[in-house]
Parts: sequence; C-alpha cells; structure tokens
Amino acid sequence: MNYLTIDQASVHEIEIKKSRFLCYLYPLQDAADFPPILAALRKEHYKAAHHCSAYIIGP
Repeated sequence: MNYLTIDQASVHEIEIKKSRFLCYLYPLQDAADFPPILAALRKEHYKAAHHCSAYIIGP
C-alpha cells in the first residue's frame, strides 16, 4: 500500500485578521512520541488562546 507521510518536521504560519495561526508537523513512529512534543509547544507558546492538536500513527 502506498501512502504519503511526513519525513521531517515542518512549521507553517499564517496571519488572518491580526490573529496568528501556527501549524507544526512532526514525523512520529509511536503514540508515546506525541505528548512531549505537545508539552514543549504549549510551553513555547504559553500565551496562545488555543492549542488544537491531533496525531495519526500508521497508514
């Protein structure tokens, strides 16, 4: 089965009506890899009003 995946970490930023939206993508091998990444991002962006997150493991 062929499917697209993330091979390296990436970040994208966009500003809409003076609001800043950040998108971070990380390649994960295991669900246990996700909580430390999310904790670090929340610490880095502690003033953010919202932290939306999701992850997928496998195809």
